[in-house]
Amino acid sequence: MLGLCLALIHAAAPGDAVFVVHGVSAGALPVAEYHTWHFYADNPVLVGEEEYEMQAGEGNVYAPDVLRDGDRYRMWYGGQARDGHDRIHLAESDDGLRWLRAADNPAIDVDGENHVNDPSVVRVDGTYYMSFSVAPTAEEDEVHLATSKDGRAWTRRGSVIPFGGPGAWDSFKVGRPSLLHEDGRFRMWYDGTNSNPADRQKIGEPAARHVGLATSEDGIGWTPDPRSPLVQHSGAVDVARVGDGYVLLAESGRGTRWLTSDDGVQWEDRGLLFSNSGEDYDRYGQVTPMAYVEEGAWVAVYFGGAPAANWNRNCIAVAFAQKRITLRGPTGAEIPTNIRALDRDTAVIATSATGERATLAMHAPDGSVVSEQALSLKAGRVVLGAP
Repeated sequence: MLGLCLALIHAAAPGDAVFVVHGVSAGALPVAEYHTWHFYADNPVLVGEEEYEMQAGEGNVYAPDVLRDGDRYRMWYGGQARDGHDRIHLAESDDGLRWLRAADNPAIDVDGENHVNDPSVVRVDGTYYMSFSVAPTAEEDEVHLATSKDGRAWTRRGSVIPFGGPGAWDSFKVGRPSLLHEDGRFRMWYDGTNSNPADRQKIGEPAARHVGLATSEDGIGWTPDPRSPLVQHSGAVDVARVGDGYVLLAESGRGTRWLTSDDGVQWEDRGLLFSNSGEDYDRYGQVTPMAYVEEGAWVAVYFGGAPAANWNRNCIAVAFAQKRITLRGPTGAEIPTNIRALDRDTAVIATSATGERATLAMHAPDGSVVSEQALSLKAGRVVLGAP
């Protein structure tokens, strides 16, 4: 991380004052209070490089699912190969930022299908369970399940979510599942699209994509919840338990959308969690976002960044949940800053407003000051510890 820190400092505008601040992780909060997010300064963290990730000669990787496994991070993700088929891959990391691909990728290959993608993995009593999308033909997805003892070699268990009846909200296709295991029970949220009422093989007019829920006692046999669909006009969702509540993330061309819930059934739409970064890697949207949570604290969002308008040249990027950081001048007016994450608990702050005294502060979700430090905005390279 020191190398990245130095690179950012030297890359700042010549007259900028630059500060590196530690202790900025948001920590454990009620789910609705995660307001401030900073994009990792060295995004994207994974780009397509291998034969099975280089669709049309350019990289296309997305749909990340990250799990802390002992002292390692593991990421299962989708990659589109030169042959046009998506497959599921595995990469591992010491810090969640620098990723090394598994030597035996793909983790799950196509088996006469058009594509497999959208992995969601949980580990229960030494067994890994993965739900994922399979399109036997075209993009007519089904939700499948696989199990593994090591997260590398998988046994496919087949399709687990039945289509709805003719014209139902999920009668044409179901896919992009999100898997949780809590209190001895599996829950899976997934999206579905309606068919033509007269012909299940034809998409509905108009077609609509909504989100449903299914439950299971053993992770193999699943029962759709009759209250579905739970969320209208959303898809490619990820659901995570955050403290005493739940968060649901959904993709969009403007950034990552979020909803919150007390029970995982009734959802409140909160709009955009954060907008596109303004950089090239997600200029056209954030695809298949995933909420990464550790011990009840929401740490990060991994997502597919879309640098192309047709979402077929994606890369994987990350944003971290951090405290709000402000610089204020002698009059109390806030000074414009550019803030980027160096890791989950460190941020770099740059400002062109130099030559005056200022106060650097970190804020709680309610806006109150957690800590602050007086400093001088000198042009040059100034590195601080935690205020």
